[in-house]
Amino acid sequence: MRPSVLCALVMVAVMAPYLPQCHAQGWELLLPAFVDKLSGLWRNGEMELLGQYLCSYTVRPHLRSLELYFKGKMACPEWTAIIGEAETRSRSKVLNKTTEDFLRKALAAGIITEEDLNTWLSH
Repeated sequence: MRPSVLCALVMVAVMAPYLPQCHAQGWELLLPAFVDKLSGLWRNGEMELLGQYLCSYTVRPHLRSLELYFKGKMACPEWTAIIGEAETRSRSKVLNKTTEDFLRKALAAGIITEEDLNTWLSH
């Protein structure tokens, strides 16, 4: 976890006891929602690539110049040692960009054909 995120969580935890009792209930309701949203920024999973290869991916957030970015990594260890990587501002597009990077590297290595790449890109 990034130091800035950890610092923010510590600040919330330290300040909560000093709030008046009537407002503390609001914090008790907001904190779980905040933690849920924060933990939802990380993703790990598996996907089937080109209809035959099982690949794993990770997506994690990071701050750069006080802006939120997402880094993605993808590997298919049973198929090849290639690792696809991408970084975007969009949480929803980072996995597509990571997969595209992986497939472009696989094409350059001669593992897939240009037709395979174009088939995936057209979806």
